[in-house]
Amino acid sequence: MLLLAKRMRDTSSLKWFKDALKGNDKVKVSLFVFGVFLISLIFYLMIFTGYTTLDDEIVGILAAPTQTVPILNSTFGTNLTTENITVYNQSTADGDGNLIKNIYSWDKNGQAFDVLNLPFEGPSNNSMTYEYSSSAHSLYFPVTNRPTWNATGGWDGYGCYDFNASSQQYFNVSDSNDLDLLSTSTVVFWIKPLNNSAVSGIIGKGRATTGITHHYLFGLNATMPRAYGVASPGYSDLQEFTNAQVLLSTWQHIAIRFNGSKAYLFQNGTNTDSIDYLLGGKNDEPLVIGGGLSGIYFNGSLDDITIYRAALSDEQISSFYNFGMHRIHNASTEVADVFRAYVIPNDGSEDGSNLSSAITILAPNNLPTIFNTHINSSAGNNRTGEGLRCYANVSDEDVGDLFTVNYTWYKNGVINNSGAKGVLLGIETRINVLTASFTTK
Repeated sequence: MLLLAKRMRDTSSLKWFKDALKGNDKVKVSLFVFGVFLISLIFYLMIFTGYTTLDDEIVGILAAPTQTVPILNSTFGTNLTTENITVYNQSTADGDGNLIKNIYSWDKNGQAFDVLNLPFEGPSNNSMTYEYSSSAHSLYFPVTNRPTWNATGGWDGYGCYDFNASSQQYFNVSDSNDLDLLSTSTVVFWIKPLNNSAVSGIIGKGRATTGITHHYLFGLNATMPRAYGVASPGYSDLQEFTNAQVLLSTWQHIAIRFNGSKAYLFQNGTNTDSIDYLLGGKNDEPLVIGGGLSGIYFNGSLDDITIYRAALSDEQISSFYNFGMHRIHNASTEVADVFRAYVIPNDGSEDGSNLSSAITILAPNNLPTIFNTHINSSAGNNRTGEGLRCYANVSDEDVGDLFTVNYTWYKNGVINNSGAKGVLLGIETRINVLTASFTTK
């Protein structure tokens, strides 16, 4: 907030005005009236242009970013399973001239596609941040062991949380059924690890201090930064992705995908390793960000944490890394899926309106087949004086399509007549008739 001025509290000006009135000093009265008018005009202009008073200070009102309804399109506009779908924000603007980051979230068939969505943008601070999935999870920051929100940090410079392992910093996402992962699920986040003096937990559901086994847990190995997972209900079976190395002091995109019996690690959109992996038993514990193992905490920065209750394809993980969350790859779509994209503009201080658009995925169109075409003369003798009739039948795998047969007559190699005829599927139809006047011997 910008401090512009202090309100005048000195009442001596009023006394001066009263004395001027008593003495009939027109010059002083005129000056006073003009001064009041001028101050009133200034206040009016300041309020009209976005400023108002708060207590005895005049402070700026920050304008929330605005947008109109986003457009959700498939690659070629036909909404087929062979096309990607992309949401485009429309007419996004900010009255304060701040840079805007669009926050994206998706529903699939009426349920959250991303069941956790933590971008860590403003108005996050050291005691709160927003969760943007349609699941609307509650978050808890401890009183003393809070991570530090970095307004200009993050992989994209729009905000992140910095965790100090020595201060045992973390925060929780309250327990929810949709945070109990299915056998096919994916966890995605950006990470910038610093030197970790011990094995550290980054994200996990359940805490060793409670005596409850982890449902899932991911972190780093201290001596050589590596990802690991819980392979069974006991955390004595921590496993490393031994073929993967996480770089220190560098932002990296990490995705861990479960397919029921294995976990696959993706770094910057590329599959780098896999391990045998079984999720631990479900529990009623919160999701812990920045911790997980008893007394073992993460040292570094985290950004854009998302969880999907689906085993995202290689193509989808690569797309999220290369193009961001506003694109769904066709490998994630099936016929009759209904995707809804939510767009929220954020200017680093506050969010604009949450607007959305939906799209229904259609089956690829199969080409119709024309068959049993034949031409007859009207009397069957093929003589002059008889007309000519053309017949055809149409087959197609798509249900409900309408069909038109285009025809062209050639006479001695030269186009004689052409047109189109609507036909019904599977019924032999007379397409066109040439009268006898068109035939010669």
